[in-house]
Amino acid sequence: MPVCLTIVHPIWKKTPIIEKCILFRVVMLLIKSSMILSLFNQSPGTYCAFSVNETTHNPDDAEYETKNLYNIVQEGSEFMKKFILTASAFLLLWCHAGLGSAAEIELWDYGFNIDGISSYPLAGKNIPSEITNYDNSLDVWTGFDDLQGLGTINVEITGAGDHYFAALFDHDIDEFYNTFFNEYGAVTGSPAAGQSWEIDEPESFFGDIYSNFEDSNLDNQNGVDIANHPIGQYDSNGDLATDGGYDEFGQPDPAGDDVSMAMGWDFTLLANETATIDLLLSLTAPTSGFYLSHTDLDSAETIYFSGTLGITREIVDPGANVIPEPSTMILFGIGLLGLAGAGRRKRS
Repeated sequence: MPVCLTIVHPIWKKTPIIEKCILFRVVMLLIKSSMILSLFNQSPGTYCAFSVNETTHNPDDAEYETKNLYNIVQEGSEFMKKFILTASAFLLLWCHAGLGSAAEIELWDYGFNIDGISSYPLAGKNIPSEITNYDNSLDVWTGFDDLQGLGTINVEITGAGDHYFAALFDHDIDEFYNTFFNEYGAVTGSPAAGQSWEIDEPESFFGDIYSNFEDSNLDNQNGVDIANHPIGQYDSNGDLATDGGYDEFGQPDPAGDDVSMAMGWDFTLLANETATIDLLLSLTAPTSGFYLSHTDLDSAETIYFSGTLGITREIVDPGANVIPEPSTMILFGIGLLGLAGAGRRKRS
């Protein structure tokens, strides 16, 4: 029994409530079927005797009921056997699918801030032209899944002067199975010069990440770390627990909360310089460098968010396509006239 509970428990937690009700009904039918089948396996004579003694006192009627009841018993026995086999196969397939299934990841919202102008693609598909791996004409990403929010995003910013870029992502992991407020964030490594970041609850209850994102002022704080959001601190509505940290079933209230992540850069470009920013959101942890992470406690799935900034300068050949100034042309003309006059005097 402990082994069965160990296997089924994580699957059961990820099963939607509707499927739980169906499965519970199947189990109850299995129990009833087993009990009925055990009765059907008794001798039909038992039912015949019951039929004669309790239902009728007519021997002819009793003989008819004996045959009829015998047929019912046989048909019922075969039906119950088939039902149990079918239901058992269904349960085995369900367990197999549950053990092998990955967590469901959904990108609930995301946004970009370029030089103080914020945009949220899911609110209107207004993806900035600086995003180079998105085709606005076809509304197609290359290398990025905007349903799950996984993949790479490439950005190019030009123009001499001071610039700012930030990206924000609000993922939900297994929300359908275990809510969205059982998650927490973590930070690994140290940010580069000019790099900022933030992990926070997306302002549904206490966070301020959207406000800071739009103000180009990420606070470099993790507002949903596991140390400050232990099991039992929040109830099933995401509010601070007032019931001792347990729900109506005696289970601990979930740890963590809803999580969103943001990362940004301040930088300065000179003439002919281009800033290239590459963002990566993956289920595989980077091997080095600075990155943020978002973990679901029940499924143990983690999303890793990292990014790099590089600045390149276009080298211009000073001798290529140079247009002479007017004064240079005048001097050049005077020189030609002088050469022409000297040639005439020499011939004369």
